Amino acid sequence: MVASLITFVSLLACCSAAAIPAEQAADTSDNIHTSQILGYNVPVVDGAQDTAIFDVWQDINYSGRHEGLVNTIGYCYTLKNGWANSISSARAGSSGYRCTLFAQDGCKGGFYIDIFSSGSSSVGDMNDLGKSYYCHY
Repeated sequence: MVASLITFVSLLACCSAAAIPAEQAADTSDNIHTSQILGYNVPVVDGAQDTAIFDVWQDINYSGRHEGLVNTIGYCYTLKNGWANSISSARAGSSGYRCTLFAQDGCKGGFYIDIFSSGSSSVGDMNDLGKSYYCHY
C-alpha cells in the first residue's frame, strides 16, 4: 500500500506540471496573481487568507437574480455560473474589505470598479461588463 502511494505521488510530481498547461496572468496588486489551469483561476497569494462574500445581483437596486460569492481575500476569480457580463449591483459582505470588479479576465485591465460594504445599487459604466473580481483589504 505504501509503495503504491509513493508511486502515485511520484507520478503526480513527475507529470502533473507537463500535463496541465498553465499561463500566468499578472494582477494589478503586487501580492496577487493567478494561474489559469483547466479554465479555473488558481490563486497564488502572499500571506494569510480570510474568507469574504461578494454579493452580486443581476439587476440594479439589489434586485433580480442574487448570489453571495464566497471567496478568499486576495484571490482572483473569473465569474462563472452565468455571472460574467451580468452584474448590475453588488456589495462587499462586511466592512473591512472591498471587492474590485474587472471588465477583463484575470483581474487585470484598466476598467474596474471598487465595491465596498455599503454597496453599489448600480455599478454604473461597469453594468453587465464584469468578468473577474477579487476582494482585498
